[in-house]
Amino acid sequence: MVASMDDFVMSAINPGPFELCKFMGMAPLFRKERRNVDDAFQAYAAIAMFYETKDFVASEYGTPFRSSLLFDQEERAKRIPDRRTHHSNMYMPAKLWADRDKLLKDNNRGALEFVEDIYPMEWRKAIRSVIIPLFKAGVIRLSYHPRVSGVVTAAAEPGRPLDLYIDCRHQNHSTKMIGEMVDPTPLDRDYMVKTAKQFRAQHASARFSALRMWSAPHFYPMNAREGDRFLDDRGRFWEWKYIPKDMPMSEWSIHKSMTMTLGHYEDIWKGQVVVARDLFLVMGKNADDCRRLSEGVTWAVQKKPSRCEIDFWRSFVNVDADFLEGLHPTWLS
Repeated sequence: MVASMDDFVMSAINPGPFELCKFMGMAPLFRKERRNVDDAFQAYAAIAMFYETKDFVASEYGTPFRSSLLFDQEERAKRIPDRRTHHSNMYMPAKLWADRDKLLKDNNRGALEFVEDIYPMEWRKAIRSVIIPLFKAGVIRLSYHPRVSGVVTAAAEPGRPLDLYIDCRHQNHSTKMIGEMVDPTPLDRDYMVKTAKQFRAQHASARFSALRMWSAPHFYPMNAREGDRFLDDRGRFWEWKYIPKDMPMSEWSIHKSMTMTLGHYEDIWKGQVVVARDLFLVMGKNADDCRRLSEGVTWAVQKKPSRCEIDFWRSFVNVDADFLEGLHPTWLS
């Protein structure tokens, strides 16, 4: 869709992507990373999908996407995403682990011991249906190191089926804040809405974008730290290549990473971009200002060699503060 929009906006003379390059001060970066210009074109086209929608879908380029819910943001907002929690072990409710704790106690097993012979078959099916795709995709790899961070289990959050979780709770007490890491948990839905309303009080024509970084249900697309290994239900050792969401303080880690990524451009944002873990609130003084800032954030997050990208199916672009307030908390948490 973005590629088609790129073809559409560039089917006529359009200086937009080059204006974005100037806005983001890319010239000094060209010698280090020549792909910045291509990334700028992609970022420009991605945000254009929400500003030039009517012309796009009316053209031959947009024909395959005319019925896409991506463009109907109000309707899309009603369809709450069914996602596994992003909370790490530190913030998961105790009841999520209740069945595993009882099973270990009844069978006199420790938290890091072999469990294949005591796990119910439905647990083992749920676990393996996740591990197999992760292995095939190269997200995890076999490890021959016997020391692990946790052991897999299966659990179900309210209203969701059984899913894979890694019990790393034994690390919670020894996991400490490192460097200038900031706790992102207060930056919840209420904080984002309050911030947007305060900005609107100062700028009557304010428009907003809530841009979500893509992540898989079980991991973030950043390199895992050394030692992020786990034991599965069959006694196999696995090593993560990317940051597992179950890892204690994974929320803090992703927040720090994204704060650093966008912090390089704070002189451009001038306080109009708020980072909350993997969600970015863009506050434009008007629609045009929101568009340029949204393009800039998209470029900064997605520019190569980063593996990160904006998940536009879980994002909302060029909306007002009332729209944000009306969103289900799942969208902004």
